[in-house]
Amino acid sequence: MTTLVVQAHPLEQSYNSALLDAVVAQAPGARVVRLGQGDRWTPYACIDATRLVAVYPTWWGSLPAMLLDALNDLIGPWVDGDQSRDTSPLRTIESLTVLTSHGSTKRINMLQGEPGLQLWKRTIVPLCAPGASFSWQSLYKVDRVSPAERIAFVDSLTIT
Repeated sequence: MTTLVVQAHPLEQSYNSALLDAVVAQAPGARVVRLGQGDRWTPYACIDATRLVAVYPTWWGSLPAMLLDALNDLIGPWVDGDQSRDTSPLRTIESLTVLTSHGSTKRINMLQGEPGLQLWKRTIVPLCAPGASFSWQSLYKVDRVSPAERIAFVDSLTIT
């Protein structure tokens, strides 16, 4: 399985980097695109990828602007245009895993309509291979959990 990991965070020393490290440990040889470090997510990065892992913090209830921008550039014509799903750059993705963190609780996120989760499920998964699996793994109230709970979340991550 060829894995593409897309991380969106501007700092190399962050909790999000610990999440990225855990993913890379589970997927040796993965292609890694670090949007906050100057990388660009292009259709070329998606070639032959069968597993996509997105790693990012949820900010203000949504994906970071750098990730939204990259998604718009990558799949805009398939979302807003008349391009066939069969030509989507994500058409080979059989497994999509999202790893994120929230400052708010799960309840608050649900009251907000879970915009990040809904974007991935309703917009991105349909552009992947037919029958693609989807996994959402999130640490809620990241600012208020203990260091041990943050470590336990990193240790519990699984990519499918």
